[in-house]
Amino acid sequence: MRNIHLIVAGNESIEKHIGALNHFKPYKVALFNVDGDVESEKIDELMQRFNSMKIEVRKKNIPTRYGEIFLKALSEIAGFRGEAKDILFAVNVATGRKLAVAAIEDAVRSPLGGDVICEEHGDPEQSRHAIRYEIVEKDGAFTVNIAPLQSTSGISMNTAYEMMPFNPAKLEKIDYYRRIIPLQLRFLKNRWQRRLGIRK
Repeated sequence: MRNIHLIVAGNESIEKHIGALNHFKPYKVALFNVDGDVESEKIDELMQRFNSMKIEVRKKNIPTRYGEIFLKALSEIAGFRGEAKDILFAVNVATGRKLAVAAIEDAVRSPLGGDVICEEHGDPEQSRHAIRYEIVEKDGAFTVNIAPLQSTSGISMNTAYEMMPFNPAKLEKIDYYRRIIPLQLRFLKNRWQRRLGIRK
């Protein structure tokens, strides 16, 4: 099982950002930073800590609107699904903007985060699991509270599309489909690179 931590940079302590990494050894970390947030001041210190721990980090700037954050996170999740067959997504809910954390959680649960592509291209070995965790500080000690994230991968795709965070406007839905197609191409590219031995 390869653990991928999804963390939103916030004004909380560094320990609240990285406190669970020893509990769930990360394969990679996706570090999200909301555009224009003062929390970006934490980024440099976080990157130094990740580098000292020899952890591979993908640093991503994300917009401020829920739907746009959802799409950005969905792109990352689908990309990770193309890199490894057995993945655990671990969402840190202790740091960063709550709206951003909620959008990332929803992207992790969504069947559009790679499940659709796996079904269409017949790759039953692809497996996805997810948890959410919170680092709690009390009397100078830190504990990690964990809860499973329920997947929506069993629902029908019509229902999945209806649940997407969009207004009824058709143009917005068209824009969504325009942006989801590159996810499929990225997933297929990663899959063939693994078969050719280019990507592990």
